[in-house]
Amino acid sequence: MTTLLRTSHQRGLVVAAAYFATGALAAAMFVGAPHLPLSGSPLGLLLAIAIAVAPVALALAVTRPLILPFAFWAALVPFDNLLVIGGIGRIGKPLGAAAAFVAILTMLIRRRALLPPASVGVWALLAFFATVSFWWARNPDFGVLMLQQIVSLMIVGAILSMLPADRRDLTALFFGVVGGGVAASVYAIVLYAATGHPAFIGDSSQPIDHNHFGAALLLPGLCATVAAIALRSTTARAAAALAAALCVAGIGVSESRGALIAFGVGVVYLMVRSAHRRRLFPFAVVASVVLAFIPGVFARFGDATAGDAAGRYQLWHIGFAAFKHHWFAGHGFGMFMTAYQQAFLEFSQPAAGAQRIQMPHNILVEFAVELGIVGVALILFAWWTQFRTLREIGPHEGGWFDARLAVEAATLSMFVSALSLDLLTFKYTWLAISAAWILRAGYRSTAPQRAANGVPAVPDRA
Repeated sequence: MTTLLRTSHQRGLVVAAAYFATGALAAAMFVGAPHLPLSGSPLGLLLAIAIAVAPVALALAVTRPLILPFAFWAALVPFDNLLVIGGIGRIGKPLGAAAAFVAILTMLIRRRALLPPASVGVWALLAFFATVSFWWARNPDFGVLMLQQIVSLMIVGAILSMLPADRRDLTALFFGVVGGGVAASVYAIVLYAATGHPAFIGDSSQPIDHNHFGAALLLPGLCATVAAIALRSTTARAAAALAAALCVAGIGVSESRGALIAFGVGVVYLMVRSAHRRRLFPFAVVASVVLAFIPGVFARFGDATAGDAAGRYQLWHIGFAAFKHHWFAGHGFGMFMTAYQQAFLEFSQPAAGAQRIQMPHNILVEFAVELGIVGVALILFAWWTQFRTLREIGPHEGGWFDARLAVEAATLSMFVSALSLDLLTFKYTWLAISAAWILRAGYRSTAPQRAANGVPAVPDRA
């Protein structure tokens, strides 16, 4: 016994010494030391923070991979275009890869994994057909780059869909998603107040598209909205309502009509499905008041020069002409701009105001031109199966059902946003998709506990 105590005491001293050493190194990097490279520089400050949190971060990564690094990655998603470090690139990319790697190690060590949902297979089938389409694409380089981005994000989500999770993991993910949305919204509100311009984030060389920024706040805003009407604690509901209001304000200052409409569709879905729908009406009033104080919001909807969806109707008209040339299997994935330019001259008169080079700004037009009717059928089936991923969670299961509604509302809102925005290669889209997969994994992982409390267990099947 004495030997064990002595060993435990010695281990404690080693751990304390390690924390002291990393803390001292972090402090030196932060303040700046002449013999330490990068100390005192912006990159050095980031390294100092990384060194300081490394012991705790490593412990969490081993025991709770959904908390770190994935929840941290989720919090950074709205800031994706900001966090670019010279020589490293976007900080979110290595975090996503780390989340997948740690999840695989965790499943191997614990020897436990779940079957992924059917929607993973449908998205994979869509990616496979897109890959096959490179055979008949004239210039597949751009499509290859796009598909690499989509598949890499899909793989991370698919791996996490197999990782067993519990309520603590899901709670941490909720705080990561909502916390990141709130932080990004506050940042946007402050800069909008200072500049009065919706293209507020970034600089002249790398600005953020305000439509994508608004769309990135859909998942945080809807999750916070559900928490504001479903939580039992009055204090917790008030905090969630404040978070939801800030996310709505963030969407408002983006002046993105598509994001505002998509968020409204999500709220309507919650009003139809949620048992707490009565609490949504006061929130809708508050959200409307918040938006009323943002001058550019209603001006955007009343803009007479944007009556054709800011030129999108003409764009889609030309896209339909391109679709008719290769209607069955399309021109090849990533070939929209090339096909659009070829069809542009056919409709130069009715589309005189259209630009010669355009992105599709509509997921159905994009897949119709690039992958034909086969691609349209696959993308619609993929979104439908994605929306139905959590159908096994019934209304009698309280908080689980509330979480299901939040994710389904976000999935529906994301699809509505995809009808006017190209978002399939962006992290925020796959964060919303992965959220459904992770929630399903958490629900199935906790089936034995729910069965012990009288709730039927769910068999582990896809």
